[in-house]
Amino acid sequence: MTHLCYSSKCIFSIFFKSYLGSSGQNGCAIPCKKNVTVTGSLNSAVLLPCTFMVGDTDQITVAWSQDSDLVIFDKMKYIRFSNNKEGRLKVFPYMSNIGNFSVQLDNLQHFDQGSYCCQILNESNCITVKVNLQTHESGSKPQQGNETLISRLSLFCMFPSAFFQDFFKIMSLVGLK
Repeated sequence: MTHLCYSSKCIFSIFFKSYLGSSGQNGCAIPCKKNVTVTGSLNSAVLLPCTFMVGDTDQITVAWSQDSDLVIFDKMKYIRFSNNKEGRLKVFPYMSNIGNFSVQLDNLQHFDQGSYCCQILNESNCITVKVNLQTHESGSKPQQGNETLISRLSLFCMFPSAFFQDFFKIMSLVGLK
């Protein structure tokens, strides 16, 4: 079943046939000037950072891909998932208004390791994000949840005004303001 979702109304999983071509080396069809590595523990969450300095986010379409397409933020402010990683891929729709197209991958699994690409479509602007899975020696137990907190704090520190703007919009929608 295909659903469309206006980005300011929801951040749920959507299945939609993607229109991106196949990705090249490192997940991107073109060489990227910016490469980032993030590390997470099994079953933890990692933030895949993707920010672009663009004048008008209403005029661009940004896509995330790995071996295949994952999610597209289009210029009409729709978010389309081709693969939401079984509900584990989270987006931050309001952040795209200020050029932040970062996504969060929850419940990290071995098969999530590898290179991801965040790219402005029809431009040569992209970011490659490599996800590493931290291994733990037998007998040691990984701390779970710290990466999620750090990721969310990082988003807040980078864009505090957008965070509060979104927070107050949500509060008014649910009648708590």
